[in-house]
Amino acid sequence: IERQPIVDNVTQGGQLPAFGFVPPGIKGASEEFRKEHADSGYFTENVEEAKKLLEEGMKEEGYTTLPEITLLYNSSEAHQKIALAVADMWKRNLGVDVKTQNQEWGVFLENRKQLNYQIARAGWSADYNDPINFLDMWTTGNGNNDSGYSNPEYDALIKATRSESDQAKRMEEFAKAEKLLIQDDVVVAPIYYYTNVSLTKPNVKGIALDFSGAIDFTRAYLTQ
Repeated sequence: IERQPIVDNVTQGGQLPAFGFVPPGIKGASEEFRKEHADSGYFTENVEEAKKLLEEGMKEEGYTTLPEITLLYNSSEAHQKIALAVADMWKRNLGVDVKTQNQEWGVFLENRKQLNYQIARAGWSADYNDPINFLDMWTTGNGNNDSGYSNPEYDALIKATRSESDQAKRMEEFAKAEKLLIQDDVVVAPIYYYTNVSLTKPNVKGIALDFSGAIDFTRAYLTQ
């Protein structure tokens, strides 16, 4: 999946290509988590390596041709464009045909919950400013874990963050968990981080954005 072309040509909203699951803006020990633990080392968009791994995987499974694969997404023009772009990239880069299928939101959520899919679209935003709000959801049995993912090592790392008082060590544990999720176990393939695009008149002061991108007008004022 080539992320930069998706944000440049498909979403076109100033989104940032994502290689991790915790986005910029979420606090770490002394600054943003993403600045303390860069997502650039989790994987690269290496077409030749992807072809090699696909070939090795097919041999391991005894396939001469890839079985039918379907990418599921909920009904939305924006999500359809992304799904079609991803399927086109897999066709162009790997030579494989992937079907795309859209479903009404309620049906889509139920199929994800029941693990009735092969590949499915998803998105997430946080309720509070901490990496755990993004990484806790992938623990075994979590109500938001629609992947079926279960790794005792991952669960132990997330559990440890709940009792660790040293914030630097706590962020290290989050980084180890995210590495397991993205690089080692390849549970999710991040595409982009949400962003906000806005214009503010020069005489409007005191406006702030919180970690989720919500606008805070409580200290806003106008100047002449």
